[in-house]
Amino acid sequence: SWRGRRTSGAGARSSLCRGSLRRMPGDPRCQLQRWVERGDSQHDVVVLHLTVTGVSRSGVESGGPVRSELEAALRRAIAAEAGAYVGLEDVAAFFSPAEPVVGFGGARCFGGREGFADENLSESPAQDSYGGAAVSGDREACALRDDSSVKACCVVIPPAGVQAGTVSTALGSRIATLGPANKPALAVRILQELAGAARLLQVDRSKPIEVNDLTRPEVRSASFPEIQCDKGHNIPDKVFCILDRLQVFGDLRLVSGAGLGAPHLTGVDAEEIQWALQVVVEVYKDASLQRLLIAIAKGLLRSDRSSCHRWCASIPLGALRRILHDNPVKRMICERHPAVYEQQLRLSNYLEKCKLCVAFAAMAGDVLRRWNDDLGIEERAFLANMAKKLTNPRFSVQKARGVFDRTSCRFVVLESLLYSSEPVESAIQHIRRIPTDVLCCSFNSPWRAPRAKEASFFDLYPALAQRPDVSGALLEEFVDLLAQAYGAHPEADLRAALKAFIEDADVAAWQRRDFFVAFISACRFPRHAGDDEPRRCCSFRRSWTSQKVREAIVYPDTEGLELIALEVVLGEYGVATAHPGCDDDYGRMELAEMLETVLLVSTGDNLWRWSKDKLTNDPSMADEARRFLNGVASRHISGVLKSVAGSSRTTVYDDARFRDLAEGRKPWAHFAGKAASRFSEHSKALARRPFEEFSQLLWMYFKLDFALDAGSLWKFMQTLEEGSDCLASRFNMLAPPGSTLRMCMGE
Repeated sequence: SWRGRRTSGAGARSSLCRGSLRRMPGDPRCQLQRWVERGDSQHDVVVLHLTVTGVSRSGVESGGPVRSELEAALRRAIAAEAGAYVGLEDVAAFFSPAEPVVGFGGARCFGGREGFADENLSESPAQDSYGGAAVSGDREACALRDDSSVKACCVVIPPAGVQAGTVSTALGSRIATLGPANKPALAVRILQELAGAARLLQVDRSKPIEVNDLTRPEVRSASFPEIQCDKGHNIPDKVFCILDRLQVFGDLRLVSGAGLGAPHLTGVDAEEIQWALQVVVEVYKDASLQRLLIAIAKGLLRSDRSSCHRWCASIPLGALRRILHDNPVKRMICERHPAVYEQQLRLSNYLEKCKLCVAFAAMAGDVLRRWNDDLGIEERAFLANMAKKLTNPRFSVQKARGVFDRTSCRFVVLESLLYSSEPVESAIQHIRRIPTDVLCCSFNSPWRAPRAKEASFFDLYPALAQRPDVSGALLEEFVDLLAQAYGAHPEADLRAALKAFIEDADVAAWQRRDFFVAFISACRFPRHAGDDEPRRCCSFRRSWTSQKVREAIVYPDTEGLELIALEVVLGEYGVATAHPGCDDDYGRMELAEMLETVLLVSTGDNLWRWSKDKLTNDPSMADEARRFLNGVASRHISGVLKSVAGSSRTTVYDDARFRDLAEGRKPWAHFAGKAASRFSEHSKALARRPFEEFSQLLWMYFKLDFALDAGSLWKFMQTLEEGSDCLASRFNMLAPPGSTLRMCMGE
């Protein structure tokens, strides 16, 4: 069972948790289906009240992030303390007395649908625009209250096989048990959940958030309003079961004795519910899309019950009008307001505050539209195969919408898979089957706001690298696949994708260095250095004996790619040291390590030509580079060379290998195969680093300093020779007199 996986997995516990399909004994139908067909849905729920002080009441009433954070924290705390069988989806939280009127089940539910105000559509003055229960409570009294107190009502719907009394007892014991400062344990847990969002929720930073007036939980009777639908509605039982599991009709449920109005449902409300059911039935005709929608909706609704409403707000107007074609409220709006602009405004208003079942149906309609119109056969097959693996996706609304985009669907799903407990090999197998034109494309990533930049499959590397079960060989294989894709499609903008990846603040410094080195190494050599067999290439790994297959592999040109990384490093250094009084060396070691990587992969006269160009066309960047070299950069590079020259190695120079570097026959590269490790780990083990790395570092550092006329070599040599027995002993070990390196440095 899906709930059993979240709990301990024991047989007895799993048998009690067959989803949230609450059935009567001997009745195979869930309560939602019985309510729709006969209007008889009575069951018990657990209700408790509390007051949260120090929280912005106006922020909660506005329905923004303050309300979402407070609601989510209350739901997490109640679900954690209500017992092992109660999940997050079984808890609802709402706020009063600003909205003291109707049922529950979502962020917009306590106090009913605020509605889309149109007196022409109201059936009576005592109802809201679409027939909700009358609003009660003294509005003037509400306005006079201060803005630092919020009253909340939490309702727990016991899952199948669990009695309401059991949940009430569990919560009651947590209220009776005292924690720190003689506060109830449940109140302490709520404060712990609120701590992460305290800066957002607090009205006054000097006054802490407190939980007061925590009442003992009570068992109340809950029911749906009366509505009857002919049994010939042709809605499958499975649709009712899934909708009941997702709790999308929770905002229609009324709780007796909880300060709520009398049950009331109008004809328009009944038509809305029937319309929502019919729209969802269209989605469930496709079994593959059905599983995918369940996985995504479950993840969205678990995190935020208003996520379906936010999805509706992002649907284009033309598509929205087609989705709502038979919706009764949309039909009434169009009849009364012929102006297109006014229709658009009122439809947006309606969907912002509509019933959750209507918002979910509109979301399902948009998913069906994009599934049929935007996705190709390959994308639909991929998503159908991955739907069963998305057990607990943590998607935002924008990211969930990316699942139905041709270019981003594979990225979004595979990133979620890499952050889950699925074996890493499973994700690699899917990456191998991605078409090369998709693997090298860039796509919009609105879920990465506020940066709002384009993403590429390079951005999968951090998720892959942080997995504890990933090997260096798998990382190398992934990078090799990307290199082949960009080689097969030279029209793809490799430089823009690489720059965006290196600039991404969410990518750790060691991850961007490892990826940068691995990608350039993969492009430079189809073989391991010194190996007779070609380097493993997953796309053709069974055909290495064929020379024609090896010749068919094309890799992109890496000439000048190191200059992209160098400019990013200088830009970050300038931003980091722009504040007055900032120490140039403080916290800049990661930038110096990235410069070390740039020097290692650089070839020929790229750094020399770049320096001369900046001196002429961009003097400010040239000045930044000089300042960087005279600061932390010279200290780091000379420190690395000093450590190896002062080690137990008898020699650190190989003239034959350096001639290969200088003449471009065999440029430097690093591979994470067999006994080797990632570059970030390899660079820390000086005893295992080959001789050519130190020669390359010394040569390119001197070339960059000479080209910029930075004047950092005096400080560089002082650090290198500090504590040595005689003058220039370490420098002579790294670059012996008469060597090719000395000749290149003197040119």
